[in-house]
Amino acid sequence: MYLNIHTDDLNTPSPTSLKPICPTRWLTRYAAVKAVLDNYPDVLAALQEAAKELGSTTASEQQVSEEFYRVEFFSVIDAAVLNIKEYFTSTDLTEYQDLSSVLLTGTHKPEIITKYPELNESLNQQLDFFHNQFKGSTVEDYRKIFADMVPEVRRMFPQVEALLRLLLVSPASSCTAERSFSALRRLKTWLRSSMSQQRLNHLMICHVHRDRLATLSPQRLLRSSSEQKTNEGPFLVDSD
Repeated sequence: MYLNIHTDDLNTPSPTSLKPICPTRWLTRYAAVKAVLDNYPDVLAALQEAAKELGSTTASEQQVSEEFYRVEFFSVIDAAVLNIKEYFTSTDLTEYQDLSSVLLTGTHKPEIITKYPELNESLNQQLDFFHNQFKGSTVEDYRKIFADMVPEVRRMFPQVEALLRLLLVSPASSCTAERSFSALRRLKTWLRSSMSQQRLNHLMICHVHRDRLATLSPQRLLRSSSEQKTNEGPFLVDSD
């Protein structure tokens, strides 16, 4: 139709074929856009002629577009709500919440404890005694409590410590792993192609936990490294 309309006008030169817009190659888009701009009157006439043959009007087109937008809008909303419900009702997240409730409330749930071979029946007595001595509202609070404990007191709660370790190593979602992959692309560049696996692991840990790394004292780290024996001998670090 576009070529027929163009050839009917004898005063215009031969028509230029319209080219599709490549979604990846930007250089080819110039020729596609230029072809439409050079033949804009004929393209517009072809679209109007097609609208007349299909029997569509401006009002009906507007109504159809609004109806299409309404359907697509509610489809997106329904999909988002469904994904949120599936995320918060997933099996992994539910099991993590049940396991954390055992530590936070001290309630013994045999149906949960039996899923983990690291835990046994003595957890009930240790949790009762532990909650009588220490108070906390989050898993992070209990982590700090165990970090401040002396080894003699910590050995009194081996099952509680095992429960805490399970909560700390069990991710509630895959967000942490996905962030690690994103950080890997920033660290493992072409300029670091010869980096060893051990060094890459150390850099990844420092990058992911950079908030904790910022709180460490460089002098203390150097002093700790100087105390370790190496093949070259101990480091010499100024105490100041």
